[in-house]
Amino acid sequence: GAVRVGIAGVPGRSVEDCDPIVGDGLSMPVHWGGEEDIGARRDQPISLHFRLTAAELFAVEWLD
Repeated sequence: GAVRVGIAGVPGRSVEDCDPIVGDGLSMPVHWGGEEDIGARRDQPISLHFRLTAAELFAVEWLD
């Protein structure tokens, strides 16, 4: 399975742009085209979208 994460309203950060996250792990960073930067201002509220394909998601941790 795989997990993809998108950030609503941020160009280049949709679930389609997200590199698939595959495997079991406690620390799996999200990348969009190899980049980790979320592409939003620090003070801008964001909405995350998750797409799971034959996968389970047990937790999300936001690191600043």
